[in-house]
Amino acid sequence: IEKLGMQELDDEVLRISFRKAKKLLAQKRIVTEANDRTLLKNLGNYIGIATLSRNKPVLYVDLDLKELLYLAYEEGKLIAVAPFIAKVLEGAKVSNVFMPPNPWLMAIMRAMRELYDVPDLKLKLKFEVEVLCKHLNIKVEEIKPSTYLPNRRKPVMRDNPDFNAKAVERAIAAEAAAAKKANETKNDNRGVANDSNKPVIPNLNRYINIKMNIPELTGEAS
Repeated sequence: IEKLGMQELDDEVLRISFRKAKKLLAQKRIVTEANDRTLLKNLGNYIGIATLSRNKPVLYVDLDLKELLYLAYEEGKLIAVAPFIAKVLEGAKVSNVFMPPNPWLMAIMRAMRELYDVPDLKLKLKFEVEVLCKHLNIKVEEIKPSTYLPNRRKPVMRDNPDFNAKAVERAIAAEAAAAKKANETKNDNRGVANDSNKPVIPNLNRYINIKMNIPELTGEAS
């Protein structure tokens, strides 16, 4: 399209690409549908070529790439979103503006590094970061990670495709143990509540007078 010199067509194709990418990113099925993930990755590749490789920015109004990463972490969609963003950023490898240490690029790379360090993250996702770093001629360990994850919502681990199977199993077991303990505590509290509902006569000793000189008790019965 660029060689044809048709700028309006070029801009329209880019707008359609952004719109299609947003639609795919909003769908839950991208974590299970391989074809959708492939399409999303191809869209990321085109968007990167049409913007960053031409020294044009990816505007927040079109895609907030850093926020997309953290939302994907919360929603269990990194398996689809991380490769897409990596392909967009790969376009910077031939840029004169967006190569490291460009602040906009490095802010996203710091977010990717923070996610890279998440325990039990699938190796496939870590590999995406490593490949991107190679394209950008930087090393993963040289990137200072962001510190946003403690303030983000923790992902639900059950059936989460972003983490290895053992991590998911451990999380489910911990969830079951916590539910069991909560149920036991609830039952204990219910028992205490039942005991507290039993009738109690206040100052009972005022109404009972035990006489110790009853003949049967003292042995003086005739």
